[in-house]
Amino acid sequence: MFTRIYWPKQTFPNSWGIPGVLYLLRWRLVMVLLVSLLIGLAASDAPESAVVESTLNAIPQVAADLVRPDGTLNLTRDAQSALDLKGWNVTPDSAREPMLASQVITGTWHALGAGLDNYDYVYAITVSGSDVYVGSGFTEAGGDPNTIHVARWDGAAWHLLGTTPLNNGVYAIAVSGSDVYVGGNFNDAGGDPNADKVAWWDGAAWHALGTTPLNYGVRAIAASGSDVYVGGDFTEAGGDANAD
Repeated sequence: MFTRIYWPKQTFPNSWGIPGVLYLLRWRLVMVLLVSLLIGLAASDAPESAVVESTLNAIPQVAADLVRPDGTLNLTRDAQSALDLKGWNVTPDSAREPMLASQVITGTWHALGAGLDNYDYVYAITVSGSDVYVGSGFTEAGGDPNTIHVARWDGAAWHLLGTTPLNNGVYAIAVSGSDVYVGGNFNDAGGDPNADKVAWWDGAAWHALGTTPLNYGVRAIAASGSDVYVGGDFTEAGGDANAD
């Protein structure tokens, strides 16, 4: 918005004495006031959406700066920007307001006994009650030379499943009730010639799943009740040409 201002015609003094300097200062002061007036008028005409956009484009407020110890937000602080909830779980609470809980897990790591030896990775792990089952290519768990490829941690010590160690790596483990199913590259689990690549541990002995062993390795396994699902590199499971 611009306003036309009529200014009486005047001339500068003929000399730069004190009257001339005062005249020049007065003229510059008038120009400063005029420019300030125009800027103020332009700002007052700025659309409200521009203010809203400026607020939305502000740096997001970190949730940690506003969360009280009880998980509620402290909205009494002057926060006029988006709220960054990355790393927080938000739970609706109809009685009060949304509750925030940090996703950061606190606690201390603990070793499971003496750990596993002679291999770099654990390929499979599952938990059933207080028991932890792990499978991989390791040849000792907790220093026991008989706990090879698969072992059970009971919270205090490692245990072999059975009396005869598996002869090759375990890549998948599933538990259903008291039954433990494992899959991998092993053959003849527990001495059963049909317990190849996949086997079932009932708490006392190893068993084959069916009478026809798988011809290639198992990489995934899941159990639901009495049903067991496996995936891997095998073909013709149980002699079925379509069970690849």
